Amino acid sequence: PGRLVVRFENRRGDPLPGGCAPILEFGFEACDDDQTGDVVFDGLGPGVYTVRESVPPGQRDPLPDQTVDVGPDGAALTSPPASPCPARRMPS
Repeated sequence: PGRLVVRFENRRGDPLPGGCAPILEFGFEACDDDQTGDVVFDGLGPGVYTVRESVPPGQRDPLPDQTVDVGPDGAALTSPPASPCPARRMPS
């Protein structure tokens, strides 16, 4: 199974700790409990998932929902997206 890492960052690429995000297809929410700026979902099967900011970090407004294609090796999603295509393969 794959891993999805949702990384909360500011526009300079600095981590923003404390955010929460659910995967809408499962209705399951995870939070950045260790204050690293990362929310981690393990055990995902390959597929396209929708991620929503339920608790945006840094006292900003939530961003629009984002979709990410999780492959067998997992994926990472940066919020806010640093580029038009924020999903990328995780290194093996």
